[in-house]
Amino acid sequence: MRNLSNIILILMFLSPMIMGASSGCPNLFVELSSKTTDDALLYQARLYLDSRDYDLAVTAIESMTTTGKAVRETRTVLASAYAGLCGLELIDLAKSIADGVTAGTKLYPILLTAFATSTRTSVDNCKLAEDQLLAISTTASERTDDENVFLAFVEFAKLGAILGATGVDADDDATIDGAFDPCTNDATNIEDLDVQHIGTALTIALASLGASGSSVASDVTTTFSTVCSSLDTALGTTGFCDQTSPSDFDANEVKGLRALIKSNEIGFNTCGGAVASSVPCLCL
Repeated sequence: MRNLSNIILILMFLSPMIMGASSGCPNLFVELSSKTTDDALLYQARLYLDSRDYDLAVTAIESMTTTGKAVRETRTVLASAYAGLCGLELIDLAKSIADGVTAGTKLYPILLTAFATSTRTSVDNCKLAEDQLLAISTTASERTDDENVFLAFVEFAKLGAILGATGVDADDDATIDGAFDPCTNDATNIEDLDVQHIGTALTIALASLGASGSSVASDVTTTFSTVCSSLDTALGTTGFCDQTSPSDFDANEVKGLRALIKSNEIGFNTCGGAVASSVPCLCL
């Protein structure tokens, strides 16, 4: 990870905006008027985010009108609340990824360490945060740089939460379980839908960071871009990294995503090789 100090400064600047700190001067009319207006509820939601009362922040937003909930700023605040419930600490995660990559640790072990105690509820909350940001636009170039950086880290959090909530680490000790078989589609190991969501976490994060021009997690995204090309070649497909919906990944691509878990590019390196060049790494 390059320019760690610069990255952390960028995220410290972004985090008050995208993780809920109220910005600007409080609107006295909001403070003194009805507490049930959209403006008042959004203001209250931001205050709840400041104090990490994420459930109350969600409740405040959900009390808004349909029109108010569709406003771009509201979606970002609601995404911030769901991300908090998922366990995302933006600056901490950025530093964990930076420090881990510098030390030679791969992405999946870094994220498993950060989200080892995640539950299915954590995963669901990350998906809800993702939904709100994608509702702004599913096209990365139509989202702001701040929104794209935030979405990328929501995707990393979703990926980590899935690793922590499935059979990858059933005993919550932040290491991959010896009995875990990434090629097996069942609840004891990891089901296809979770694997497909891991796929979208990678592809959406890649597109978001690329559109933002940010160097955050640049080593990770460069590696995954290379893996995408390798997987396209190995699977006889094109556009592996262009998939943005879980259902976009076909059966062969799901096998490729499963193989990534045990490969040495971004996974746990339990097969001793690269996903597309080592037969033991493939899920045949």
